[in-house]
Amino acid sequence: ASKALTRPFPSVSLDGDTRTMSLIQRYGRAGFTMVEIMFVVALIALLATIAIPAFVKARRRSQNAAFVSDVRIADHAFQQRSLEAGGFPPDANTGVMPDGMADYLANMRWANITPLGGEWDWHPDVDGVGSGVRVVGASADDNRMTEVDVLIDDGDLSTGLFRKLAGSDGYMYIVE
Repeated sequence: ASKALTRPFPSVSLDGDTRTMSLIQRYGRAGFTMVEIMFVVALIALLATIAIPAFVKARRRSQNAAFVSDVRIADHAFQQRSLEAGGFPPDANTGVMPDGMADYLANMRWANITPLGGEWDWHPDVDGVGSGVRVVGASADDNRMTEVDVLIDDGDLSTGLFRKLAGSDGYMYIVE
């Protein structure tokens, strides 16, 4: 077998023109067999079944971490503004930066959609819960928000600093 690999392809003379035989002429086929193609497809499918769930899990962790980071930035910004100005800013519409907060929230995209869907909102203490940063209309369900709560607080959406607001689709991180 090794001897056949080292020998050059036989030459064929056509009207005095000597040419080397092509692989197609020598073996009688071109391309891949159906079995070879099916094997490659099966291998790609196997790799996809391993890689896609890992990618989805990594993306989910990344989005949760980005959300937690934004909440912490907002918490520090509102705390700093409260110390410097002697109180928290007044209420603003959902997705609208509260008055006097532009410099404090410079490291956060307040007007953009949150990493978990929905919009940011400043929620002054109007219902006895406390003032806080709220996300309204999040596309994440309670299970996903519980994952976030584990990262940022106590893992229980009914207690602690990060809570689900009763009677709404909002979640709030209590600043005061």
